[in-house]
Amino acid sequence: MSDLLVVGGGDITKIDLSSSRILEIVESSIAGIGTGTSLNPPKVSIEPVAKSMTIAMLAHVKGTAALGLKAYTEFPTGDGRTSVGSTITLFDDATGRPLAFMDGAWITAARTAAVTALFAREAATPEARIALVIGAGLQGRAAIPALLETRPELTELLVLAPRQEAVERMLSEQRAVLAGRQARFCGDPTEAARHADIVIGAGGPGAGGLVTHAMLKPGATAILLGYGLAGDVLHGADRVLATSEAQLHTTGRDLADAKGRFPIVDAELPDILLGRKPARTEAHEIVFAYNSGLAVTDVAVAKAVYEVARRTGAGHRFGGFR
Repeated sequence: MSDLLVVGGGDITKIDLSSSRILEIVESSIAGIGTGTSLNPPKVSIEPVAKSMTIAMLAHVKGTAALGLKAYTEFPTGDGRTSVGSTITLFDDATGRPLAFMDGAWITAARTAAVTALFAREAATPEARIALVIGAGLQGRAAIPALLETRPELTELLVLAPRQEAVERMLSEQRAVLAGRQARFCGDPTEAARHADIVIGAGGPGAGGLVTHAMLKPGATAILLGYGLAGDVLHGADRVLATSEAQLHTTGRDLADAKGRFPIVDAELPDILLGRKPARTEAHEIVFAYNSGLAVTDVAVAKAVYEVARRTGAGHRFGGFR
């Protein structure tokens, strides 16, 4: 018999894992897909009720004992909104015993922000100084520290969101991270996009396609992880990147053209990180990057959270598990 550590969302937000450490973990786990040290098999999905989604994702990072299962659910609430949730279960990769069960919200936001920051590091031009974040929710907030970790030369941050007070609150919370950089609310998508060197679509479904291809300046890098970029940004881009081309076709179905087609992906992130393919080939190119979740990053970050939780006594232990 062994103990199972249960770590809820409140416990996880208190875990001390720096942006730089999360970036290191995420980069290593994604590069491992290209070398065979990270296993990230296809997702399995079912639709229990109409317009719902339940996805199971397994992953293993060899050499780190990170073996786990992420479960993601998306269900209609009946009032026009959608309820989203995720959990991660970790296992001992030598014995198969369950080690931990934890809420996935913070981990998902942290690893997504890290992947966005890696795309920005690899694809944005050296001259990039202004970034636009679409969305002031969890993903938008998480994107800022990671982005500034990989692109510290950025001097200005614009945030496009429906409510100015939410943006001002977010920027106030990020004051230490911003470290004196200009940061402001922007309510006009055209104005915001025409100034931005890096555009991050991190909004909720209501953000839709606020920023179109025509709004982007030459040399811009557009990274989509939620909503906020129109489908024509993908189809009009000079270069298309993705964490996984297969997942773009699966989870990015709303970006397909009228005939259900996608442009060819020029490079996937594992190959970019390993130096096998370039993220950008010309300074004037508009580059589109699709940041879809890879379970291997969730599991790798969850393993780090588990190690800190064990060391600090966070979470709750339950016995009787084989």
